[in-house]
Amino acid sequence: ACLKLRQDGCPRRPSRRRAAGIVAAMQARTIGVVIHPRREITAPLDALKAWCDEHGARLVQLFGAEKGRSVAEPGAPGESDLVVALGGDGTTLAAVNAAGDEPVLGVACGSLGALTATTGDDVGAALDRVAAGDWTPRRLPALAVDTGDGTPLPAVNDNPTSLCSMSNA
Repeated sequence: ACLKLRQDGCPRRPSRRRAAGIVAAMQARTIGVVIHPRREITAPLDALKAWCDEHGARLVQLFGAEKGRSVAEPGAPGESDLVVALGGDGTTLAAVNAAGDEPVLGVACGSLGALTATTGDDVGAALDRVAAGDWTPRRLPALAVDTGDGTPLPAVNDNPTSLCSMSNA
């Protein structure tokens, strides 16, 4: 399963095909990766890189290299066909916020979380399922917080809301 949100943080309305549970096979030409800043991700990252090599997909890192953990060439949100979050629920939330309209595949590197769809041991099989169209998007509840200047601030968890409250205090 993958998560899908619009860039503004509001849940994306699924197409009729997706609402009926029909998801087209995905040609993942570029895969963005978001990584946990400290957690051990070597094995799932190696599996992700091997899958990309085998399927001719380019791997880009959406952010995290500035913290000294560079695992792929830098990429920009919006250029990926799929975003893979290697870490846990927090990493998956960060990926959802960065992804825009791309689906996010959350990979648990440790204990299985509520937002991750697979474990680090099953990255290759999960990517095969996504490529074959054998996945169902899950919608996440989100808030659009009014910042006072007319710019909506997406809130998938409480961090953007807390930041907004702190800046208006």
